[in-house]
Amino acid sequence: GYLDVDNEKTTWLVPDCLPDPEVHGHYGNLFLDEFAQGVPLVTGGYSQLILDRHVGSYKLPPGWQITAASNDRVHGCNTNRIGAHLNNRFGHYMMEPNADDWAAHEMSTGLGDARVCSFVRSRPGLLFHMEKDAKAFPTMRAWTSVSKAVKKVDDDADFLQGLVASFVGNGPSDELMGYLALIAQGGEIPTWDQIRHNPGTAPVPSQSHQTTALSFAIIGVIANNVDNVDDMPAVIHYIKRLEKDYAATLLHDLWIKDDALFNCQEVTRWRADNPTVVFPPKAEAA
Repeated sequence: GYLDVDNEKTTWLVPDCLPDPEVHGHYGNLFLDEFAQGVPLVTGGYSQLILDRHVGSYKLPPGWQITAASNDRVHGCNTNRIGAHLNNRFGHYMMEPNADDWAAHEMSTGLGDARVCSFVRSRPGLLFHMEKDAKAFPTMRAWTSVSKAVKKVDDDADFLQGLVASFVGNGPSDELMGYLALIAQGGEIPTWDQIRHNPGTAPVPSQSHQTTALSFAIIGVIANNVDNVDDMPAVIHYIKRLEKDYAATLLHDLWIKDDALFNCQEVTRWRADNPTVVFPPKAEAA
């Protein structure tokens, strides 16, 4: 603030991070990330803004909402206690990590490694597993780092194992390396060109102990490469040769990536033949 000498008052200037319709638009969301990591003197200052939508001379624009997010105390992230008066001003939702959603997002970016995504899907309990005092442990962020590492370093198993362990710890690293070895020695993962041009003859998993590893890896190959509805007839032809659950998982990933891929007769027929498989609703554009 600054001192208004003439009027003998202190005038407080509005922080430029608060929504201004002329700068940020008339509609939006003021997102207060890591809210519980703020010191009480700061978070307490938001009480009036959150409840009454104004603080001092500043008024939150009518088309704006306030959302806050934070880790919980059990996550060891140096959070501070939020007062009951502030807690009572919010609706509270606990977000649970989901291996399928993480893998679908990872593959949709084009940066994810299909083998790492398939491993996490086969071991969903390792998506997030925090041990007390551990410096390296599995999280969504850590698995993304692992996925990038596996893509770049896959010809030196000893080095890769240590690199993976540096992100997610020794136990998950050992499991992933065993999984990668199973895929490498146990069966063939078809290329995208094989699936696209020869869906009726491209390799599919044949041995039961390899089915999960290979099927999830194949899902990653397809989801990472499909970018046109013209590819979908071949994809549907191929996935009919997989077990139904894996076919449904793939289509779920493609639905998240781009629901326009579903605008073809082959997908319509597959959905009609599998009415118990449903896909999450898409958010409507504002």
